[in-house]
Amino acid sequence: MTYAPKPAVEQWRSLVSELAGPLPVSFLLGLMDRLSSGDDAYEGSLGGRGLYQIHPNTATALGEDPAVLWDPESNTEIAVSLIMQRSQEIQAKDPTIAGQRPGDLGLLTTASYLWGPGTILPKVTPGITAAEVFSQLDAKVGQFAVDVFARAQAYTTPAEPDTAIVPSSTEPESKASALKPLLWLAGIAGVAVGAFFLFNPKPKRRK
Repeated sequence: MTYAPKPAVEQWRSLVSELAGPLPVSFLLGLMDRLSSGDDAYEGSLGGRGLYQIHPNTATALGEDPAVLWDPESNTEIAVSLIMQRSQEIQAKDPTIAGQRPGDLGLLTTASYLWGPGTILPKVTPGITAAEVFSQLDAKVGQFAVDVFARAQAYTTPAEPDTAIVPSSTEPESKASALKPLLWLAGIAGVAVGAFFLFNPKPKRRK
């Protein structure tokens, strides 16, 4: 499937660019596209709030007032911090993944962001691939990660041309039956995201 950029998502590019820290802006916009379509007032069926669908309980656990989740800036800052945290958790289970398989790190981090570390981390062992982890879980877990990178392609700019390239012409109709080849394609995109996770710097905060 080919995705087009949504104006409702593009309107947040400047904000995301300021707060992305080490993460590719196109990745964060693709994630936003998948989760909220750029609607900062959106509340999901499971209680997630705002642009990046952060649950109030998650905000509380991080020491944040859940009310700030309706603020686009705060929501984005928390999302970036959570993504970095999920990356670090996976790297703690497999210390070589960032250096040897950054594409797998990008995919597993993306899945862990939505489904939670309790779903992904127990399956992570040294040397395991994203495809092997996803094969042990409901198909929609891996499909979510792949779909984020596919959407991110629509938001890629010349400044980061290889961040999220999932050639739509190679995508079969059934994502469930085509998960393994799509994981390979998304892995190419995930290399860029995973490479940024190597450094784990603190995200920037707006003044």
